[in-house]
Amino acid sequence: MPLLFVAHLAASITALFLVGNNIGGGIPAEIANCKQLTHLHLSGNQFSGSLPNSLAMLGNLKRLDISHNKFSGELPGLSRISCLTMFLVQDNQLSGEIPKLDFCNLVYFNVSNNNFSGLIPDVGGRFSISSFLGNPELCGNPVPKECPPVPEKGDNQSNGDSKDQTVMYTGYVVLALACLMFIIFKLCKRKKRKERLEGLEAVNKVAVVDDSVSKVGASSIEYKTGVSRSEYMGSSSESALVLNSMVVLENTAVNGLKLEDLLSAPAELLGRGKHGTLYKVMFENGILVVKRIKDWAISCNEFEQRMKRIDQVKHRNVLPTLAFCC
Repeated sequence: MPLLFVAHLAASITALFLVGNNIGGGIPAEIANCKQLTHLHLSGNQFSGSLPNSLAMLGNLKRLDISHNKFSGELPGLSRISCLTMFLVQDNQLSGEIPKLDFCNLVYFNVSNNNFSGLIPDVGGRFSISSFLGNPELCGNPVPKECPPVPEKGDNQSNGDSKDQTVMYTGYVVLALACLMFIIFKLCKRKKRKERLEGLEAVNKVAVVDDSVSKVGASSIEYKTGVSRSEYMGSSSESALVLNSMVVLENTAVNGLKLEDLLSAPAELLGRGKHGTLYKVMFENGILVVKRIKDWAISCNEFEQRMKRIDQVKHRNVLPTLAFCC
């Protein structure tokens, strides 16, 4: 026979005793209307089905006895009821975990002969093993079955964090290696460019030495290629400035040679460069190569020192510098 609750009486009920009446059916969800209910005794009947979630709304409930019935399923959130002193649910078919009740207030507690599973809550040693017998899936104190080790949430989180950090640090290392390879590539490229420029500079220096040595014969080529004498000799003002200022570098091959003889001799153009023009000059007793230098922003003394240093270069493949003027 199902329980029938009259709406206008439900709010005033404080205790309900239906023990040993062989009543069947289930507990209706409307039991939540009995807000003043403190005692609910339904043991020794044929009640079945799941306990309604509304049962957890009975905040004033102190004694709950539903033992020796056919209730099944998991218990609702009864841990929200803080003033329970009796919790008897033995000899049913209830499953799931035992709720974490306020065991400090409980005086009577029994969940034996059900299908509960998992770890037994800490009951503070207040209840013996007899309150838990008949639940083969329960483990932990006070039953002899030990629970398998369960990784703590913090460990899982720390493992996840460790994996994330490993991935992050690996990314940093890869990025650092990429930057390092890029820097090495740039340095190697710059070094090769510098070596190439130094090689070109060395070639240019050798060319300058060769030009200064081969200046002696430039005028005759210039003469053959149709270079005017005024271009080789320069303006009259330039000729007047350099007249009688030629310096002979201790070489007997040009002893007695004067600047005016050099300027009046036939010349032939050999080539033009960034800082001057190279001529081949023809004399009765030989050929000289002359280089006329322009646009050098150096003093006459510095130029003289440079020419004397060039004169010190001695090599079988380099002709000696004979003379200069500034």
